[in-house]
Amino acid sequence: MRTSFDKTKYLDTVSRYGMLKEGTSVLVGFSGGADSSLLLSLLSQTDGITVAAAHLNHCIRGEEAIRDEYFCRRFCHENKITLYTKRVDIPKIAKESGLGIEEAARNARYEFFNEICLEHGYDVIATAHNADDNLETVLFHLVRGTGIDGLCGIPPIRNNIIRPLIRYSKEEIYSGCKEMAVPFIYDSTNSDTAYRRNFLRNEIIPRLKEINPSLTGTVTGSIELFKNDASFLNELASEHSFKDGRASLSALHDSILSRVILNELRSRGTELHRDRVNEMITAIRSNAAHTSVSINGAKFVCDRDDVFFNDGEGDISFSFKPIIGLNVIDDESALGIYPNTSRSQEEIYNAKNIYKLSIQAAISSDKIDDSTLIRSRKNGDIIKLRGHKRKVKKLIQSLKMPSRDTDSLPFIECAGEIAYIPYFGPSDSATPKDPNYYTVIYFRKGDK
Repeated sequence: MRTSFDKTKYLDTVSRYGMLKEGTSVLVGFSGGADSSLLLSLLSQTDGITVAAAHLNHCIRGEEAIRDEYFCRRFCHENKITLYTKRVDIPKIAKESGLGIEEAARNARYEFFNEICLEHGYDVIATAHNADDNLETVLFHLVRGTGIDGLCGIPPIRNNIIRPLIRYSKEEIYSGCKEMAVPFIYDSTNSDTAYRRNFLRNEIIPRLKEINPSLTGTVTGSIELFKNDASFLNELASEHSFKDGRASLSALHDSILSRVILNELRSRGTELHRDRVNEMITAIRSNAAHTSVSINGAKFVCDRDDVFFNDGEGDISFSFKPIIGLNVIDDESALGIYPNTSRSQEEIYNAKNIYKLSIQAAISSDKIDDSTLIRSRKNGDIIKLRGHKRKVKKLIQSLKMPSRDTDSLPFIECAGEIAYIPYFGPSDSATPKDPNYYTVIYFRKGDK
């Protein structure tokens, strides 16, 4: 039984996804095959929009590729459609870049389409992906390994790309070309099973259709269900981020937590295999106070309740001569050193209006001289407190604070010895023994 073509499906798809508004200018990716020829014909007959076409000659099939290019030129000339063409040596690019032919060709096409859109101001790019392409994509993802997002197939609309034929089967498209008298050409590489998609298309899918002749329609219906489920899970995940803290994230279901992680990764322009995402989930749920996972040159860090990425910029190291007054350490903290004057009291009052936290101590005035430094902590640091030499590392650990906060604590060093540490006060030698002292205040914008 011959499959008929229903144009209302095209109109319904365009309307359902808001693909074409009044005045939209559309650039159609045009190969000359049945799919893109039908799409270009349908769009050129749609009122209220402007349509042009773009054809990229991949230089893969020699004379046949030139034939395709001339077919596209003639088609557009006869239908008064603006056509942009370009020739790109895809085999050469694939060899030089180490990419497969299919990936190199796809990258070159979209680069060409986007160049035209930028130069000539087209609003959207229309591609002729159909329901059978969607079936192949879902099977391809399934074979390689995927979650529910991979089973959602090709989206009808993504960014500036629309796919008005996404609900049509290949049979319906051939029927549409016949009923509308739309000419097209056949690409011989479609039968070359050396290409992975073609192997699925020509070898695997026909076998599956022996089990279920309505396979394309069945999978198309399943894709809609997968999309609904994925949309719901993504909506729940969008309510969370690393700012929630480790305890809150640990309580989330894996389906939500994995999406929170993927959202954070995408905001950094990074994609990871599911196994690496699972490593990050394990780190979040670990009982260790501090744990990390290496991620593409950076570190994913779980530090007590904090969860964050460290790109190396978080390695805090500083050492400088102090001034009398406010010494700014970073965007969050500062160390004030003040003599006992009324002007100092005014400066302290102003600083306390900026910073939420202030820890005050007194330090002997002879510890503020030309040898004095404000610096970050170092390995092996020791301070003498209440008659005992204490390892600074253990003191800092006793605060039970995130390392991002403790690493930025400003120490006062005088003549090579630590004279003051926030939260622990002055060393024994820096404790004032007479009325001559400075007030030292550690300021922080955070509340802990």
